[in-house]
Amino acid sequence: MARPREEKSLALLDALEKLTATGQRPTMRELAHASLLSIRDARMLLGGLIRGGHVIITGYRRVHYRNRPVAEYGTANPDQNDQAQGSNALANALFCWR
Repeated sequence: MARPREEKSLALLDALEKLTATGQRPTMRELAHASLLSIRDARMLLGGLIRGGHVIITGYRRVHYRNRPVAEYGTANPDQNDQAQGSNALANALFCWR
């Protein structure tokens, strides 16, 4: 029986937190393996979690199974997002004021 979508997202976020706690920045394939999901499910869920602001791309890494670098993921820190939005708002206000 397939897992509900919400449960899959929670499993993916839990795996991401566990892997980043060890100092590793996991790829989508590593997240799928750690959360016991298919790569297809992990790809679909990561897209939604990135759009929702729960997950961010922290960098890129070369791997042996692809010609192109793959993305490394991390959890989004809400404090950093709030600070970034505040500084962007200030920069926009100063730019318009000139």
